Amino acid sequence: MMEKSIQFEIIFNENRERESQKFFFQYRWKKYFLPLKILGTCALFFLLIGFLPIKIFDKSIIPYTFKFLGFLGIGYICLLSVLYFKSKKQTYQLIEKRIDELKQQNEKRSFIILNEESITIQKPTNITGSNWDKIRYKIIGDYLILNLLQNKINIIFTSSAFEGSDYYTFRDFVQKYSKQRD
Repeated sequence: MMEKSIQFEIIFNENRERESQKFFFQYRWKKYFLPLKILGTCALFFLLIGFLPIKIFDKSIIPYTFKFLGFLGIGYICLLSVLYFKSKKQTYQLIEKRIDELKQQNEKRSFIILNEESITIQKPTNITGSNWDKIRYKIIGDYLILNLLQNKINIIFTSSAFEGSDYYTFRDFVQKYSKQRD
């Protein structure tokens, strides 16, 4: 079997790299926001029931239980909010550090080499590769997220990083040989 190999060149762009990394951070945290909204609604509902002056509840443990559950839910929301903002600050600092490292490199080009068996991504600082059976992808708007090595490495690509129709060729190749992520 003859292996068909395609190579793409991507020039480093500081703003595009920053935007892609920030997008990925928001994408990762987005899955926590819907459960937080539901938890917030439940916490407010429990607090409302707990503080309602209902005569039946006067000498019962029920209002205290609802108050406890409401405050517990609000505490959990506050904890996750603190973790989110702390993680956001640290991640954005790491993004800036990474971009500074990339700006220091003499070589500003990255290469993507695709064939029927694997993908290899050569960046100025490292080389990453994997077989297609260990790769999952997800397309969100203009972003294509590659999960290599069973979600150990995530690489984000945008259509603006490629020249001409190269992005669509790359996307079609990825869709043909890897599996879509849920």
